[in-house]
Amino acid sequence: MFKSGPESLFYSTQYLNRLNIRRVALPFMIEIQKLLTEKQAVISLSIPVRDHVVLIERIWTQLTPLNVLMDLSDQYLIDKIPSGLAILATYTEENCRMLLDAERYAAVEPRLRQICDSQGFCIGVNEQKIGLNSIAYPIFNGRDEGSGALVIAGLDAEDELALDSMLAGHLKRACENISGQLNYL
Repeated sequence: MFKSGPESLFYSTQYLNRLNIRRVALPFMIEIQKLLTEKQAVISLSIPVRDHVVLIERIWTQLTPLNVLMDLSDQYLIDKIPSGLAILATYTEENCRMLLDAERYAAVEPRLRQICDSQGFCIGVNEQKIGLNSIAYPIFNGRDEGSGALVIAGLDAEDELALDSMLAGHLKRACENISGQLNYL
């Protein structure tokens, strides 16, 4: 039997450092962070890996409690977290069904329709932690399918994370700019 050891970090960090999406997204994440200086918030970048999303970058404000940061995992099932759902909503039904079994797809399909009706935004309320609310938007990389998502998550921030909020507008513009830059690389 084989187990991953510390040597696997050489490969994973090498891979992360070569990801264009990470390099392009980071300045936009920092710009969003500047808007949140008085909030307890985390901005994260996720990418899909099979039927999961993996958080490959996250930044936070000074007011964000350490337990919020420590409680966040680095990987989630794609159909159980706003970033994954925002990405899934960009996939064709056929691709979703190939990725998820019938039961998982049936459970998530109404929410995917809701995300499409919300112009790609996915709102999460108390999904990762009680009191932690989030808004996610997909990033595209030369295709019609999402290749990642940015998420703003904040404690007791449901008003700031509404679809018509200033933050939602900034998040959407950031993702559109990231997508545009990725298409030129």
